[in-house]
Amino acid sequence: MKRLVPVLLFVLLLGVSANAQALFTETFDYNDGALTITTPYLNATSSHYPVAEDNVSGGLWVNNSTSTFDDPLLVESGALTYSGYSLSGVGKKLFCTNLASNSSNNRGYRNFSSAQTGKVYYSMMIKIQTLTGMGGGNYIIALCAASSTSSGSLRGFLYIGNGTIPGTNFKIGIAGPSTTTKYYSSLDLDPANTYLVVVCYDRTVSQATLWINPDLSGPEPVSFDAQTPAGAADALSAIGDIIIYQKAVYPKIYLGGIKVASTWGDAPLPVELTSFTASAKNSSVELKWNTATETNNAGFAIERKASDNGQLTMNNWNKVGFVEGHGTSNAPQSYSYVDANATGKVSYRLKQIDRDGKFTYSSVVEATVTVPDAYTLIQNYPNPFNPTTNIRYQIAKEGFVKLSIFDILGREVAMLVNGVQSKGLHTSSFNASLLNSGVYFYKLETAEFTKTMKMMLVK
Repeated sequence: MKRLVPVLLFVLLLGVSANAQALFTETFDYNDGALTITTPYLNATSSHYPVAEDNVSGGLWVNNSTSTFDDPLLVESGALTYSGYSLSGVGKKLFCTNLASNSSNNRGYRNFSSAQTGKVYYSMMIKIQTLTGMGGGNYIIALCAASSTSSGSLRGFLYIGNGTIPGTNFKIGIAGPSTTTKYYSSLDLDPANTYLVVVCYDRTVSQATLWINPDLSGPEPVSFDAQTPAGAADALSAIGDIIIYQKAVYPKIYLGGIKVASTWGDAPLPVELTSFTASAKNSSVELKWNTATETNNAGFAIERKASDNGQLTMNNWNKVGFVEGHGTSNAPQSYSYVDANATGKVSYRLKQIDRDGKFTYSSVVEATVTVPDAYTLIQNYPNPFNPTTNIRYQIAKEGFVKLSIFDILGREVAMLVNGVQSKGLHTSSFNASLLNSGVYFYKLETAEFTKTMKMMLVK
């Protein structure tokens, strides 16, 4: 699917929401603090010393600095946004500072899922905070060999440098495999804006290519913003890491939503979800979302995560439903789904699945279902149904409960519950595969409460 980007509040997940073909996706969804381990390298005189939380990535990003530095790579709350990019508004951002006078730097690298011998793409959002330390240009991120992060193994450098008017605008460029010559885009960029950058390094011809704010609606663009000359195959056997650099002479910059992939389609992964909301209604949760355009969209798996004593738990997402997509469409589309089995505080995300099996996750929304301390029989869902539906009811206190199904002539055709149940919200599933289409009734009976409601079986 093309052009599906969340614009909702994102609730923290564990750093990765990717389709299956990306080598990795980084949304910096960690606690605020130093990305890599800084002890014992962070200078005690640094304005950041001591860092409240160290190594918030848990070792996914590895410190590559071997001497004292003043500025750690800092994870900060608040995601960068860029319309049309799948990781827009997702997670947090990484702040690369330049408060130091120390010439040393904090470098952090991360491994891919597998080393690549051909093309490697990386995409990310960039936002300049302060146009200082630009000079003739400095690289902030690069690819490197899996077995070595030395300067001689770096490739596909992304550079930030002064624009036509230093202190007012800036330019983005590339280099690699050598940093002797930098190739800058002709575009003067405004530091007030966030930019989407895509870089490709082709090891087979030792060539780096740069796109700034590329068209995400189709295949890899023929035109580009900067490119290094092609040459012989790179002597480097494979690309296996990505590394982020900073030091005193670098600009202050925010990075967000980094994705590394082996193909263009998996690098920017353009998608556009224009809204995604969750609202609690009548002991259920209604989800609504809209898309601007779609390409090869098979549909959306709805995933839910429950709470544990009021706190959202980690790594326990469960699929609760699926809504078919519109395949390829240039027109806006609207979707909805009602989760009739939610209780308490819950969170939801959409797993958008392409017809070729690739997938990506939306941001996360929350809802709180408050169940009253009373007897309640809730409308079955779905209704009409074929052949199964769920019936929910609330019991005010522990006692004997009977839940029965009747046809239009008053004959009992099924008994779903007949015994003692505890206080609280309950759900019973009814399978009518052996019954004919028509109107049916379900009846809840306790010592203190009786209620009957209608439902429709349509085959």
